[in-house]
Amino acid sequence: MIYSRVTAVVLYSGLIESKTDHIFVIACDMPFINTKLSEYMVDLLQDEDVIIPFVDGHYQPLYAIYGK
Repeated sequence: MIYSRVTAVVLYSGLIESKTDHIFVIACDMPFINTKLSEYMVDLLQDEDVIIPFVDGHYQPLYAIYGK
């Protein structure tokens, strides 16, 4: 469970240090970025605090947008 704690701390730190209201998180080991999905996620933001894709029955928290 250390991985989960470290991930949460990194996300929190990113949000605290960000000069914007949202951060787009993409895992460093993700070989292919779907730009259409990324643009769609940004379009969905509006008043949402978090946008997390649900792909093949699983949430993708390391390809997501998080708000302060």
